Amino acid sequence: FAVTKNSETYSKYLPDMITTTTCPSIEDCDNPAPVPKDIWELLYVDSEETGNPGLATMAFDDDPSTIWHTRWSTGSDPYPHEIQVDMGQMYKTFEFIYLNRQDGQNGRIKDYELYITEDTLDWGVPVSTGQFENTAAPQTIVFEEPQVGRYFRLLALSEVNGNAWASAAEFSIVGCTDITSNLNQNMILDNLAAFPVPTTGLVTVPLPSGKKFKFSIFTSGGQLAGQGEIESSSASHVFDLYKNKPGIYLIRLQDKTGCVYRVKVIKK
Repeated sequence: FAVTKNSETYSKYLPDMITTTTCPSIEDCDNPAPVPKDIWELLYVDSEETGNPGLATMAFDDDPSTIWHTRWSTGSDPYPHEIQVDMGQMYKTFEFIYLNRQDGQNGRIKDYELYITEDTLDWGVPVSTGQFENTAAPQTIVFEEPQVGRYFRLLALSEVNGNAWASAAEFSIVGCTDITSNLNQNMILDNLAAFPVPTTGLVTVPLPSGKKFKFSIFTSGGQLAGQGEIESSSASHVFDLYKNKPGIYLIRLQDKTGCVYRVKVIKK
């Protein structure tokens, strides 16, 4: 490491020094950066304090001094608490960062589930579950595999001191826009057609023959409405939705290679 001052150079060797060739960028999936929040929009929050501070949008306004806080001045809503955010476009995501409120402990989230999806009809399984610490320092969740999606959902299950509130100073995502680069096979999503749609009960879905699938059926609200396995010896499979209530359903199928297929169905 060299510094030149008044035409003289002073140098020092630093062991284990970290070097980089490029700055982090959302356009570089080999060196991703924090996703810009200027186009983020709130999709849903179960509770928020309508005064200032407290609005859910304050959890992604790039201002650590403002916070999302669940309702407290007119009564408290019980756990679990939930917030859903639209990031505005698709990203390949690598990390989720939770910054607790900086001015106190009330509402700091302990147990959590984190979801990332490209379709709010199919939140699927959590990309991460665990516990946050009671600290003012940023806490980073590093995904085992990059997750492709446009929306994230944080489900808070408890508070660090057992109180009823949830709070956050900032949520951040590290990702990139080139979602096809080095894409693992378990991220591949193929949309399939189905007939008849709408249906009164039975719906036929064409499938690649000779494959075994695990399937899950979700309601439009993301609730699991059915699951099972299919040994596809033929070119189609018939799903029975007679017992399901009218509405929109998403059928998610995954083969043994990790390839995911999705079908949207309307039940009359």
